[in-house]
Amino acid sequence: MYRLKEDQESFTIVEGPFAGRTFARGKLYVEIPPQEAKKFKEVKETTPEADTERPSKLSGKKGAVIDAPENSEVTP
Repeated sequence: MYRLKEDQESFTIVEGPFAGRTFARGKLYVEIPPQEAKKFKEVKETTPEADTERPSKLSGKKGAVIDAPENSEVTP
C-alpha cells in the first residue's frame, strides 16, 4: 500500500495507463504510477475500505456500482 507524502500536492495523471486518475493526500493506493514513485511512501497499516483507492477494471477509469438484474446483459 502507498500513501502520498505529506509534502506532496494532489495530482492527476494525464498520459499512460494511469491517465485520468487523481492521487490525493490522505488516501491509500494499492498501485501507483512508477514514474511518480518518489512522491509516495510505502505503508503497512490497515485502514477502512473507504479510505483505499483500488485500481478499476474498466480501462483505467473509476468504476461505478450499478444495480442490474442477474440475467441482464451489460454493454460497455
